[in-house]
Amino acid sequence: KYFNTNEVTTTSGRCMTSAYEIVSSEEIPFESQSVATNQSYLKCVIALPTYKRYPDGNTTLSIYNYHGDSTSSAARAAQVSEILAKIATDTSDFIIVTGDTNDFPDDHPNWQSFINAGFTPVHHGETQTCTDGWSIDQIFFGPNISCLYYNVIDSRDWKYKPTPSSTPIPVSDHDFLFADLKFDFDAVLAARNANS
Repeated sequence: KYFNTNEVTTTSGRCMTSAYEIVSSEEIPFESQSVATNQSYLKCVIALPTYKRYPDGNTTLSIYNYHGDSTSSAARAAQVSEILAKIATDTSDFIIVTGDTNDFPDDHPNWQSFINAGFTPVHHGETQTCTDGWSIDQIFFGPNISCLYYNVIDSRDWKYKPTPSSTPIPVSDHDFLFADLKFDFDAVLAARNANS
């Protein structure tokens, strides 16, 4: 089926594309002085179709997309702390955090921070997501979301030409991590009814 797509692109090169309406988006700068690279993250709020389940017809998904600092683990920890602080004030029904975490597989300390905050990773470091063998890309999903399936597409099969006469080069040194996620709308509705 063909979907019209909505897209947001930031000055730092992050992009979010959705088949559903992007209600709001913001590029948020990291405040920590320790963050030397990748100094902002993207937050998008997407209106999800509710199929008339909700009286107000309003269900939202927030997606946070970030790129972990490439210079230090302290900077990456600061980024994760700032994202989690922002999420603590987020009122969306569903929340996902995704990106190139640059959190290397020896212990994935910042992955654990997301897990401690109630998020579930689609994989636990066993999946190569980078062409050099690392596992540094991730999708974390919050409560009332489950992962039905995930996989990685080898990006070395995808090439482009910067100019018409140039030799094709890989699109990225990262593979494409994707997931099929299921949203539990009934749990959200039950929570809304309990709080009203």
